[in-house]
Amino acid sequence: MAFQAVELPEDILLRRQLTLPSLPPEQLVRAVELEAQGNSPFAPSDLVWGQAVMGAAGTGPQRVELVLASRRSIAQHLARHAGGLDQPEVWVRCAQAADGAFPLQGFGEERRLRAERRGWLVLGCFVLLALALATAIALTPTLQLRQRALEAVAASAQLAQQARPQVAKREALLAANEQVQALEALVGNRLNPLRTMHTLTQVLGDETVLQRLQIEGSSVLIAGQTPDTAAMMQKLSAQPGFKSVRAPSAATRPAGATKETFQVEFTIDESSSLVNGPAVPADQAAAEARP
Repeated sequence: MAFQAVELPEDILLRRQLTLPSLPPEQLVRAVELEAQGNSPFAPSDLVWGQAVMGAAGTGPQRVELVLASRRSIAQHLARHAGGLDQPEVWVRCAQAADGAFPLQGFGEERRLRAERRGWLVLGCFVLLALALATAIALTPTLQLRQRALEAVAASAQLAQQARPQVAKREALLAANEQVQALEALVGNRLNPLRTMHTLTQVLGDETVLQRLQIEGSSVLIAGQTPDTAAMMQKLSAQPGFKSVRAPSAATRPAGATKETFQVEFTIDESSSLVNGPAVPADQAAAEARP
């Protein structure tokens, strides 16, 4: 969009130089406006004024050039020299001003200011869009990794759900295996009752009568009647695999009896064939055993 401006001639302008203290821009404009209203030869409704700060603003006094003009004179000048322009701006040249010229307010400068605001707004939108695109580009790899992680977690959960029956069966199998191993360990430490009875029958002979046979692990307790308890204990001690043969109580012989009443306990070595050895068939053991 093109903007037109007209430079005013010096014959319709009044200039005045002011020296003011260092003020913020808003307070400086208010102070110059008061000077313009107080020193204007024109009616308030006909007054047009402008200002230009001469030199760089600092902490010391500021030199300002004040320009006064009549709105009617400006309109007549524009009618003679700018008849073909659409709402032109009115500018005044000032050699000592920072920009070399400055506009007088109240003419076509508002169009330019609105265009500048729109331009800054569009520029800000483009900057925000660029920042949004840069942010999206920066976040895209992170979002992709997050999506992959979520997909991996979902796949793992689905796989665990599908494998749950097999895992339950495996756990049940492991529990059963542990029970079997515990049972094997328990059974493996026990004596074979039929083999033990068969061996005792062979060692003790027909003269000894057993009234009690107790087996706990590898320990055996026997009680009954025999002609000679000491000879019986010697036979048991001489038997391979029998050890720690002893009598918890002394043998007794009732008056008129031909046999002694005894109670003997001993331990069978774990390496003996009586431990986890091949079992004697039940009918054979029953045939060989004697009450």
